[in-house]
Amino acid sequence: KILSGTKLKGALDGEAIELIEGKVKTDHPKFWSASGTPMLSEKSVNVLTKIISDDAEIIKLNSPDEHYYLLNIVKVLDAIDYDKSTFEKLKTGLVIGLESYALIPDVVEGHNIFKLLLNNRVMSTEVFVSDKFKNEVEKSNLIGFKFIEVWSN
Repeated sequence: KILSGTKLKGALDGEAIELIEGKVKTDHPKFWSASGTPMLSEKSVNVLTKIISDDAEIIKLNSPDEHYYLLNIVKVLDAIDYDKSTFEKLKTGLVIGLESYALIPDVVEGHNIFKLLLNNRVMSTEVFVSDKFKNEVEKSNLIGFKFIEVWSN
């Protein structure tokens, strides 16, 4: 359910986790159970809550060492500009992803973290963030985030 873009209303609060990070602790460790579900440190949550609270549900996890949280992204936007995007297709013509993105500015404006609909299905493994989100991460020196520009209006 965490990949569907729907609120879980506490269903996973306190879920036990085991951290396997190695020697370098980050503010955005990899969550292996569900690709496309960001995992955040307490520092990340403190920095980002004010700009993501309308678009994501923060789920506290139970870790023996430190406080970590899953970010359930509940804002799913129908924002792909199908005329300007380039699609990844199977030989049958079935669209399975995007090679280049073009988004509808009026739809994404004001959202700092979201997922997209592609042919009426949630692109569950992809997470999109605004420049505001990226700037907050960089300004706060949060470690472990990787940003790839996919579209610029």
